[in-house]
Amino acid sequence: MRPALLVSAFLLLLQIHDAATNALTLRVQTSCRTRYPARPCGDGWYRIDIYRCAKYFRTKRTFPDAESHCRRLRGHLVSMHDATEYSHVLCLAFRANQSRDHFWIGGRSKYLWHSFQWTDRTPFRFNRWAFFQPDKVAGEECVEMNYEKWGYWNNAVCSGKKFYICSRKM
Repeated sequence: MRPALLVSAFLLLLQIHDAATNALTLRVQTSCRTRYPARPCGDGWYRIDIYRCAKYFRTKRTFPDAESHCRRLRGHLVSMHDATEYSHVLCLAFRANQSRDHFWIGGRSKYLWHSFQWTDRTPFRFNRWAFFQPDKVAGEECVEMNYEKWGYWNNAVCSGKKFYICSRKM
């Protein structure tokens, strides 16, 4: 009898979690449609602020390879400096890939796990870390987005292959 009760409780928790995830996805979708519509810059790039455009790449690369690719395009992995830029980046990712895959953004720890900088050398003052992140796991020096839920950040091992977003001045 107890195993059946445990299974029932577990299934109920899964349904609650799925409902919460679906509600969050719907909120992201609505916000992207109404408050942060796509503003094309051309060739798959979309405006994220008055100076920069960004593009979501669906080829999985390591963090260093993704940054190298962005540099070849005259940019860097995307940096975010306020809630508006963050929302534009989140909506760009949502439109490109609704399965909520993790993707690289331009944050990287400088020397210690708690000291981060952007690859474009702009100040790292804004963040959207997931709960208990960044953590102190050795080797997790690069920042990914969409950890656990839409938009949350996590420090991850740089050699992992993920999709990524580049940004460049236009």
